Amino acid sequence: MIAPCATNEDRYLGRLPPAIDDYLKTHLFGAVFERDNLDWQSRQLATVSFPSALPGVQSQLQSHIRISRNVGLTESQLRQLADVLQTRVGPLNGQRTLDAISAVAPDEVQPSKPQDSSLPVPEDRAHPGA
Repeated sequence: MIAPCATNEDRYLGRLPPAIDDYLKTHLFGAVFERDNLDWQSRQLATVSFPSALPGVQSQLQSHIRISRNVGLTESQLRQLADVLQTRVGPLNGQRTLDAISAVAPDEVQPSKPQDSSLPVPEDRAHPGA
C-alpha cells in the first residue's frame, strides 16, 4: 500500500521509484526548491523553458507541463510562455512547448489552486522604476 502524500513535492510530482525519489528530494528539492527566491510557479516557468530548447526530451517537457498545471499555472499562462519562447528565444522552443501542452490531457492535471490568467511577475519587476 502506498502512503498518502506528505510533502509538496509528492503532491506535485506523484509517486516515483524509491531511489529516484530519494535522489530528487535530497539533491533537487533539498538544495534548490527549498530556497525562497522564487515561488513554485516561477520555478516551473523557468524549468519548462529549459527542456523547450532541447530536442528529444519531450516526455520531460510534458512532465513539467503537468507539474506546472499542478502548482496552479493555467493552460493559458503556459501558452503565453510558449509565445514568449517562440518570439524571444526561437520558433522551435515555442513549438515544443505548445506540443507538450497539447499532449497533456486535462484529466492528468490536479491544480492546487486557480490562478489569474497572466504570467506571474516578481514583485521587484511588477512596477519598473518604482
